[in-house]
Amino acid sequence: MALFGKNKNSEPAPHRRITVGENTLVLNSRGRIPVILAKMNSNSCEVLDLVYMDQEALELSLFTGAVHVYKRSKDQIEELLSTRGERLPIHSVKMSQNRRALLIMIGLNTSSDEIHHSFKEVIWTNSNHNRNKQPI
Repeated sequence: MALFGKNKNSEPAPHRRITVGENTLVLNSRGRIPVILAKMNSNSCEVLDLVYMDQEALELSLFTGAVHVYKRSKDQIEELLSTRGERLPIHSVKMSQNRRALLIMIGLNTSSDEIHHSFKEVIWTNSNHNRNKQPI
């Protein structure tokens, strides 16, 4: 067995195309698509998490209007909830030009600290743009 459980002699699984509404998406070799979850604030966009969806999670999310993700560790689909147990309603879904990734905007009117897995701090800044800012 090779690194990451892949057999050296096995062929990689082909990317699979699925149709969602009028759009065709490309799933990776494991049958999933990366999804960036973000929330619009009054003047900015805040990235909350990077998750993966399989076809079933994507269809369930679009059908219910709430975010469902594929959990690899549990090998199942789960609905993402805020720390207060509220659903994360989908405001919009955008597709990358190569159709291999999605951006889902969350429509929840809460602060980012109420969403599981949110990013809390800046860990790097480009000090060349502004000499006063230093990498953290």
